Amino acid sequence: MNKNELNTAVDQQQFFQELDKKLKGEIREKLSATSFPFDEIADPLVEANVLKIGKVMLQNVSLNRLKIDVDVFEDLANENYNLFSMPFLLNGLQDFAPNELGITPIEYSNLIRDAYVLGVVHGKHSAPIKEEIQKKYQKKADEFQNQQLVEQNKLQKQENKKVIPLSRK
Repeated sequence: MNKNELNTAVDQQQFFQELDKKLKGEIREKLSATSFPFDEIADPLVEANVLKIGKVMLQNVSLNRLKIDVDVFEDLANENYNLFSMPFLLNGLQDFAPNELGITPIEYSNLIRDAYVLGVVHGKHSAPIKEEIQKKYQKKADEFQNQQLVEQNKLQKQENKKVIPLSRK
């Protein structure tokens, strides 16, 4: 690998790392700005059951156990249920045993079923947002790669045009 190829590889790696960071940031921003659509849940007891037990969970959990940051924890603690924070609550419920939540095994199985219902609604609304943002960033990635190929072709043509001196004997 020559120096130009090495620089190109490093540039590509940095570009894609930065692009990934921006992609994740924009997804988080858009999902955080979208309230969870509880109005689509047919049975109001589903919402009430999950949120009631979710509050118990939040009182007995660390950020590390839920794998969340302070902002998401505060959203959940302040009942700001949005498309970004809600999956952490729903997934977190599965990490607890019924006795940790103060419920029976039957109540726990019902809770997990209710969480699944909310998860389906979440997926229905979050997937299109994520896909739209991912398409935008995929287009940027494609443009970058195409530009890299153009530059590589130019360098290759320049290399091919170099005159190789004939040896004189």
